[in-house]
Amino acid sequence: MNITIKHTTETNMEIDLPYFSKNTYNHFKIVSDTKALRICTLAGCESILHTSSFDEIIKSEQTTQEEFEQAMNETITKLLSL
Repeated sequence: MNITIKHTTETNMEIDLPYFSKNTYNHFKIVSDTKALRICTLAGCESILHTSSFDEIIKSEQTTQEEFEQAMNETITKLLSL
């Protein structure tokens, strides 16, 4: 008999706020222990969202405020041109 067991690991990290990170199509800014901004830059799916789930953020590559702001400004420009 085969069974599947799913394990969940919880990790605590010490970060300074605001904390910026990115992955292939998203830029993130953690602004508090319960809030973050998510900028999606995928062509045709551009969006600016509020999130409280940090799993994807912490797994992403840390980046800078300047890079986050550039992605945000480009996304806002694309959204305004719709």
